Amino acid sequence: MVIGKSIGTHWLIEVRSGFSAAHQLMLAGEPIEPLHGHNYRVDLFIAPPDALDDSGVSLDFQYVQNILNQAIEPLHMQNLNELEPFRSSSPSAEMIARYIADRFLDLWEGPGRLLAVRLWEDSDRNVTYLLETGK
Repeated sequence: MVIGKSIGTHWLIEVRSGFSAAHQLMLAGEPIEPLHGHNYRVDLFIAPPDALDDSGVSLDFQYVQNILNQAIEPLHMQNLNELEPFRSSSPSAEMIARYIADRFLDLWEGPGRLLAVRLWEDSDRNVTYLLETGK
């Protein structure tokens, strides 16, 4: 078999990590929820450069994983309501996913473009934050 006969040279890199945290949602018109926790899972999607390097790699998975871990580290084992980004807004899954995307982009110095961050509260519920333009 010859590798490279397919049309197109586009790749999608996905890395996964996780953290545990507590929060209380402040839903509009409702009393504040009781404090509860989740073992969150985070999926991050990057469009790497189209060209592969000499070893046939588009982007080093471990580098991406390290940056994702740095981005979520401040959330781990915390009450999210007490952290600066969430003191004035409810730490909903949507807001947490956006925070992770923003923090990842602040740390990211690699090639490629962040496309999305998917945050799982449990095995049945997630939200995906799609970036219109990526860094």
